[in-house]
Amino acid sequence: MLDAKAYWEINEDAFLKDSISYHALDKKGYVYGINQQGFTVQLAKATAVNCIVLREAIHLGQSIERFKIALFDNDQKVGEISGTTIGRRRILTFPVKTITSFKVYMIDRKGNDNVNRVAAYLIDENLLEK
Repeated sequence: MLDAKAYWEINEDAFLKDSISYHALDKKGYVYGINQQGFTVQLAKATAVNCIVLREAIHLGQSIERFKIALFDNDQKVGEISGTTIGRRRILTFPVKTITSFKVYMIDRKGNDNVNRVAAYLIDENLLEK
């Protein structure tokens, strides 16, 4: 993943529709924020992976309540992983998928995410959780 590029999603079309939570002002119809954030990791070429590791900057506090990771081969979604909390390090394993990118969507408890590292690997099948 050394040649991968990561970027934050900034348009509403990129958000997961089933988990957006709006924080409204007192006036009906006015919205001042969304509690969902996400970023995309674009790989340099199609790569086989079966493990994604997320790390939270725990010295800033634990803020992520739950997350989803969508795996893509070009524009085709080939898998999805859901989880709760990240903490210091969250290691997620799954059957091997060949992907070109993945998107991480975070639903925060405190409104700020503290993800400071992300990595994807192809690990030995014997190490996968059953």
